[in-house]
Amino acid sequence: MQNFCQYIIHKELGRGGMGTVYLAKNAKGESLALKMLGVHLLRDDASRARFKREPKLAPVHPNIVRVLDSGECNGTPFFVMEWVDGESLDTVLRRQKMLPSAELIGLLHDVASALDHVHGRGIIHRDIKPSNILIRKDGHIFLTDFGVAKNTGSDSRTYMSVTGARIGTAHYMSPEQAMGKRDLTAACDNYALGVMAFHALSGRVPFDADSDVVVARMHMQDPPPDLRKISPHVPPAIADVVMRALKKDPEKRYASAGAFVSALERAQERAQERAQERAQERATEKPTFRALLGQPWFWGVLAAAVVLLSLGLVLAMNGRDPTGTSGNRTATPTLLTTAAKTPFTIAGPNPTTVAKSSSEGTAKATTAAPSLSVTATSTQPQPQANATSTLAPTALPEPTATRPRPTLASVVKTATVGPIVSVYTPAPTPAATSGPSEQPKSGGSDNPPPAPTSPPAQPSVPTAAPNSEPPTPAPP
Repeated sequence: MQNFCQYIIHKELGRGGMGTVYLAKNAKGESLALKMLGVHLLRDDASRARFKREPKLAPVHPNIVRVLDSGECNGTPFFVMEWVDGESLDTVLRRQKMLPSAELIGLLHDVASALDHVHGRGIIHRDIKPSNILIRKDGHIFLTDFGVAKNTGSDSRTYMSVTGARIGTAHYMSPEQAMGKRDLTAACDNYALGVMAFHALSGRVPFDADSDVVVARMHMQDPPPDLRKISPHVPPAIADVVMRALKKDPEKRYASAGAFVSALERAQERAQERAQERAQERATEKPTFRALLGQPWFWGVLAAAVVLLSLGLVLAMNGRDPTGTSGNRTATPTLLTTAAKTPFTIAGPNPTTVAKSSSEGTAKATTAAPSLSVTATSTQPQPQANATSTLAPTALPEPTATRPRPTLASVVKTATVGPIVSVYTPAPTPAATSGPSEQPKSGGSDNPPPAPTSPPAQPSVPTAAPNSEPPTPAPP
């Protein structure tokens, strides 16, 4: 802390082009805002004169920061204002990026009220920007910093500063102000108010560049970007009002700051009415497929339907219905298991190719069909003594009480789930025997071939290839 005449300075609040603002207290302990001319401008007579004129240009208004005292202390000009315990709009936008349209319109209403009062006194602020809008903790809005303000009735000097730079802030400067024109009007501040509204609704200024000179030229020459494309959430009616405030020609803008805010309020009312109408239409209209796509529950129902459909397809491919009963399969589970473990080979009429030794545990079944034979091979040792035996129906497992006695044909048909190799070879001669036959001697013989021998007396079961008709035996 340090003393400055009758005030005690506590901390710095901010710096501007003309000076520095400090938080100070008077002899009563009241908090105040004390602004001093910048050290680099103390020897500049024009800057000193402009600084001393600032507290006189700030009129009394509920939305304008009041000036309480002014003077010089140790050769440094200063003036004291009321302390606004809050933050600037610039700080709010840095934190939130954007403001809702309703909140922004309420804020602009108070700023426009202050501007219309200032313009009515022939004063142009020339530096409307978020950092000069103060928001007290209770929500009250204040306009401050009349450091570059101009009284159009008494000041006819140029609008250039002593250093040759344009007065104002480049990002919020009107085109005519960027050109350095002397005949500025209230439309200059109204344009800056439109830029501030654009910034608050979109999160960015309409023109930006690394150089203030480039930004000023963009204000003069380039059309502003469409607010609706940058921020689609902004109602079209509100966007149209803001875009009109950014017209290059001052005559095409709104006549006053109050007229601009009134247009925003009417646009906001239309947007709210339209939103209510759409809500009622959605509540009464029948749901469409596009509307269903936007509902979260629709995708859950669709996923459940896909899962159920997939489960049904799997059950159908496995030959089972949803009740768990088997489909067209007629063999018992024991019979299917036995048939799957015992591979069957259906070969041609030559029985010598299927004869195996009894020590290898081979069981043969030879049918009476002259052109078809069936051999069942098992890898387990068999107790039969004979190397070749005819597979009789008695070799099958006993049928259950509720199912008919299976035949060899049904066993072959139902054993397709096991590793079966089916080969059907028609007999080369019309006469085929189940036993071995002698080969004709070289040179031929005049004697007729011997008659075919009879099959064994034990019953035999005719077999056939799976899913085919059994062959017809050749006549003897």
